[in-house]
Amino acid sequence: SHNMPNKICMDIFEIGAEIATLRKQRKMTQTELGRITGLSRAFISNLERGVAPDVGIKRVMRILAIFDRELVIRKSTGPPTLEDLEQELIDAERMGKW
Repeated sequence: SHNMPNKICMDIFEIGAEIATLRKQRKMTQTELGRITGLSRAFISNLERGVAPDVGIKRVMRILAIFDRELVIRKSTGPPTLEDLEQELIDAERMGKW
């Protein structure tokens, strides 16, 4: 995941995946989340799949607020070290992804 050519796309994808997880944990449909936030089900669906063309930070923040979450800006950690990559591989093997 670290060698994605466009880091922003990866971040948007991760945010969408996290929103989908939070929504499912609450046993909430995309339609219900849309109704609560005033956003369309189609937008929620696109966001969760990482294909929303123009996400809009305010819309994302509105969704995250429903789940008591917020966007945080922090200093970038830079590219992964060899140790980071080895640990990622060990974690993936442990979770049976390989």
